[in-house]
Amino acid sequence: MAERYLGTQTVLNLGSLANIVEDQDGNISDEENPDAPRPSPSDIENKRLVFPSQATNLTGQGIALLQKRELELRRGRANDALQGVCEVLGHLSFQYIEKVRHSTTTAQHLRSWKGI
Repeated sequence: MAERYLGTQTVLNLGSLANIVEDQDGNISDEENPDAPRPSPSDIENKRLVFPSQATNLTGQGIALLQKRELELRRGRANDALQGVCEVLGHLSFQYIEKVRHSTTTAQHLRSWKGI
């Protein structure tokens, strides 16, 4: 898709920047699995994704629309993440009010903190 919208040459230029794969990529513990295969640049998880925001040398209305759409999607993901944080904090606040504040004994009070 990137070649279709950004052009083959742009994708090749941006894609060639990430051909280096480290020995330890954080997914496989070498100490626990010494016989595990080594990561290689041809593995799909090591492919570089090319986004419109990376094509800064291109101009035109088409690329501007793609960059605007990418920005909208990134803002949407950020808003979703913030909403998740708000929900978790609200849940913890509710637990505090219902469990810690309403505990009648010291043992109940101390146990109720464990859930929070």
